[in-house]
Amino acid sequence: MKYIALLFLLLVSKILNVHTKCCDVCTDDTEKYYSIPFFHKNNCGESCINPDDFIKYKIFEPFLTKANSSHPCEEMGFIFYIDTETHGFGPVQIDLDLYSNNLEYLF
Repeated sequence: MKYIALLFLLLVSKILNVHTKCCDVCTDDTEKYYSIPFFHKNNCGESCINPDDFIKYKIFEPFLTKANSSHPCEEMGFIFYIDTETHGFGPVQIDLDLYSNNLEYLF
């Protein structure tokens, strides 16, 4: 019973943490891109990137793809929001919303 209560509280905290997402809506000078990493097939990341900067991120993330919709990860079955993270360093640094298609990745 304790485990179920803990699971419930964790899920509620993840759901209520939605306001911390960086990339639900892209600004005028950015567009939505996503990536499903080769070694983490249960994860999908979404980010808002200026199209002029696409190539510099593509070098470090070969699976980076321009999205045809506002929520490409969700549309591909990655429905569990994990966190908003910053990847990279220095001038090649980007914020992304990370999603999973597996509930276990929330823990």
